[in-house]
Amino acid sequence: MVDTQKKVGNGIKVLIFPFVAMGHITPLFELAKKLSKKGFHVYLLSTPINLTFIHNTHSSIHLVELHLPESPDLPPHRHTTNGLPPHLNLTLQRALRESEPAFSDALTTLRPNLLIYDALNPWAAPIAGSHSVPAVQVFTSGAASCSYVIHTLLREENAHDGGKEEEYPVSELGRRLSFHDQEMIRTIIQAQGGIVLDGCRDTEDAKEKKRRSRLIVEIGVGVEVVRDDRTGRFRHEDVARAISGIIHGKVGDIVRRNVQVIGKNVRAKSLKEMEEVVAMLAQLSCQK
Repeated sequence: MVDTQKKVGNGIKVLIFPFVAMGHITPLFELAKKLSKKGFHVYLLSTPINLTFIHNTHSSIHLVELHLPESPDLPPHRHTTNGLPPHLNLTLQRALRESEPAFSDALTTLRPNLLIYDALNPWAAPIAGSHSVPAVQVFTSGAASCSYVIHTLLREENAHDGGKEEEYPVSELGRRLSFHDQEMIRTIIQAQGGIVLDGCRDTEDAKEKKRRSRLIVEIGVGVEVVRDDRTGRFRHEDVARAISGIIHGKVGDIVRRNVQVIGKNVRAKSLKEMEEVVAMLAQLSCQK
């Protein structure tokens, strides 16, 4: 059964084209590794500077260089968002868009059965279509940032029709997000776990934070430290007691056991979803 699943791809050639940021390349490289284990032959296309950051030991994954147009402001070592000065962001995006001929040449050379492209590279799909290559768009942003984008677009549409403009319920998220390619948003969402500090005041933009913190405690993967009712601050002894309980106490054993159970369930769900994705990609590649 396992050997059959690994051969689902049956040598199907997939070209993966992420945006030129490691926050986008890394998850798509993880996807490439999963697809390679299922029998797909994967090409990952990016700029030479980005490919130097990838440690590839998989024989069925090939790193392919995409050369962007050079300019005095944007030499090859700047063909990545890693360490890029903010004022060059738009310059990099324009250079990426101007690499369409090189991208088209890559399609001609590699002749993939399927293209998986980053949502920040929307122009890749019609080029793939001109080569009769089916394309699948991937969002590497988290659910929170996608939610904010959708809300913003719907709010603009509602305002255009004369309706009321409703603010996003977690306004702090909007202040932390930056736009790429006009309407796309990238964000960094920090994971929480272990010790949950009830540090959120009762403000509108803190409600979502408090909800996540409560959830972590309710499902048993964290313990809560509350503020002192009189001073409104955390007491050192309360924080120390919570940390000690996690490290040495029975509550720590319970938290670690719950984390293991939830982790096992998440991995099982992930494997099931990957099987569905593999089947879908294999079917799409046959439509070429």
